[in-house]
Amino acid sequence: MTMEKASEVLRYFLELFVSQPDSIEIQEIIDERGTLLMMKVANEDIGKVIGKQGRLLFSLRQIMRMWSSKYNQKVFLKLLDQDESFPENNKEAE
Repeated sequence: MTMEKASEVLRYFLELFVSQPDSIEIQEIIDERGTLLMMKVANEDIGKVIGKQGRLLFSLRQIMRMWSSKYNQKVFLKLLDQDESFPENNKEAE
């Protein structure tokens, strides 16, 4: 398994919590610090992904850190609003 699969792991967990799984978008940016996974979900699902007092998002970050440590890598998560756009010229993980 490679770090390219990190977006698939994240997508799996997001699909468990959102009501519109088809609206999930994930883009990964890989640099010397690690992998940044930027995610977008439907506006109505943003609160579900964040969770009460940010607990769900915190837990997702912890899960991804534990998963990536298995491969001696670092993974960071960023949740974007629907009106924010992904940076240009980066690999998109569908």
